[in-house]
Amino acid sequence: MTDKEIALEQALIAILAAAKSSNVDIDELVKNARSIVLDSSHSSNIVDDKSIRVASCEELDSAASKV
Repeated sequence: MTDKEIALEQALIAILAAAKSSNVDIDELVKNARSIVLDSSHSSNIVDDKSIRVASCEELDSAASKV
């Protein structure tokens, strides 16, 4: 992993941890985020490549398991 990849992973974990400490349902948040990632027409989706979108979902799941 590059330093940037590590930094982005840490940032994602920190955001999820902050949401959890604010009583946000992390499972629901990740479920909604996965829906956005997989919906190529969503305005927040910047990736066209399906394999990258699927990998993004895997990263979401991995980060959520660390909070």
